[in-house]
Amino acid sequence: LNAGVKITFSDYRPEEPHIETYCYEGGIKEYVAYMCREKETLHKDIIYVSGEKTGINIEVAFQWCIDAYSDNILGFANNIRTIDGGTHLEGLKAVLTRTLNNVARKRNKIKENEPNL
Repeated sequence: LNAGVKITFSDYRPEEPHIETYCYEGGIKEYVAYMCREKETLHKDIIYVSGEKTGINIEVAFQWCIDAYSDNILGFANNIRTIDGGTHLEGLKAVLTRTLNNVARKRNKIKENEPNL
């Protein structure tokens, strides 16, 4: 999740030591690419946003896949996966839904008398 962090596991117990190193230079963008590696994506570039406000840093990365029949949204807080969701995920979903509805209505893809997505 953290760009540039390198973790090395070393086992020197056997006669031939075993060493494995993990490093994802791209952080969460690279993680999203890994998750979508076997899927057909709707758009080539991963959407990535980062920011800071009042000392709180956020990063968001996502990509839509054509051949996915359900959403796969993973949330993390302080590098710990929040398996039960949380306000950060609910807020993201609300913003995405509101934005898609607004754009669709402005482009007349959803008529005034039709319900939101």
